[in-house]
Amino acid sequence: MKWSKVSLCYYPTITILIDDKKNFLKELDLKLSHQFFYRFYTQPEEFIEYINHQYSFDPFTNRCVFLDNDELDRGSQNINIRMIRNEATNENRFYQISTLISDYAMPTKNGLECCQSIPDKYAITKILLTGQADNSLAVEAFNKGIINKFIHKSPNVAQLVNSAIYEAQVKYFINLSEKLYDMLPESTTQCLTDPAFADFFYKLCEEKNIVEYYLTDERGSFLMLDMQGKPSWLAIANDEQMESYYEIAHGHKNVSPSIMDGLKTKKMITYFYTDDDLDTSAAEWESYMYPAKQLTGKETYYYAYIDNPDAYELDRNNIVSYQQFLQTEK
Repeated sequence: MKWSKVSLCYYPTITILIDDKKNFLKELDLKLSHQFFYRFYTQPEEFIEYINHQYSFDPFTNRCVFLDNDELDRGSQNINIRMIRNEATNENRFYQISTLISDYAMPTKNGLECCQSIPDKYAITKILLTGQADNSLAVEAFNKGIINKFIHKSPNVAQLVNSAIYEAQVKYFINLSEKLYDMLPESTTQCLTDPAFADFFYKLCEEKNIVEYYLTDERGSFLMLDMQGKPSWLAIANDEQMESYYEIAHGHKNVSPSIMDGLKTKKMITYFYTDDDLDTSAAEWESYMYPAKQLTGKETYYYAYIDNPDAYELDRNNIVSYQQFLQTEK
């Protein structure tokens, strides 16, 4: 699926699979992608009990959205972009559920009842597994918004399920981000909702084996992590932002000609990750500058992929990688 938006962050989440036939789940498990984590239920009542009484819905929005103290009477909300990256150190982040895949025909509770048991605020994608005889019921449930998708139990069901899980995980974070786009500066939203940027971004994640990413600034830059928790960064800026850094440097003393030329010609892009980085004098920006490439979308973007885990100060000891999570759970 081709996405037209990039969410404010992303990390792997849990997929729930429900089917009363144990052998089917065992066979499916052998064919499912190892990049995802699954929980299997043969008793739908157990899942319904869990989702309604034990599951802790704790999305990243709980820690980056806050009420503006000056706007409390009107309930105005704001977003702290710099808090988003802290999710990388949240050791419980991988326990969020993004996807439910349930068989329809089960003896005690059917798949639609499982789907209807999930509160809407959880933003979980609900997928129904059906036999040919259940097709009309699935179409009706889809049209009523009870489910988001249905998949027939065909010979290639595992392939269809793998594809559906990836789409659902991306969609989960886009859905959570939807209400936040309007809180962001216009230039940030313009970037994250530009189909050209989204297409470039997801291809980069695939090429670099990125499994987590977190928005780090108002320009649309990201911290990225692979399976092992190795960090990299995507720095991005539009024309106006590139010019603003040139103007800042122009107002400082003792800035080298190479820094000024790189900024003026837009052949170099600056990227500052920490607050201390932002306080750096323009005369010392050289170690924060990278060769810039261009990307054309709704506007012209300049970017650099920084594939150096030591480029910026990052407490990697506090980051539980997705690989560590999988090893712990399995």
